[in-house]
Amino acid sequence: MDEIRAIIEQVGYQGGENMILTFFDWIRTFDMKTINTDTVAQLLTTFSPYWNTVWAYVNQFLGEYFGF
Repeated sequence: MDEIRAIIEQVGYQGGENMILTFFDWIRTFDMKTINTDTVAQLLTTFSPYWNTVWAYVNQFLGEYFGF
């Protein structure tokens, strides 16, 4: 955790703002037609056992603490 805090402190406010603005600019200009659906399908199949486990914990947490 100390390493993450040190990285955040090095980036500073302006660097963080630039990262956020760059991310939103990327989302604004992203073209959904460029996604290779075969690759995405393979990634989903490969990682679904891990993702489903994580998502089950997220759902349990949300249900217990927020009533979802």
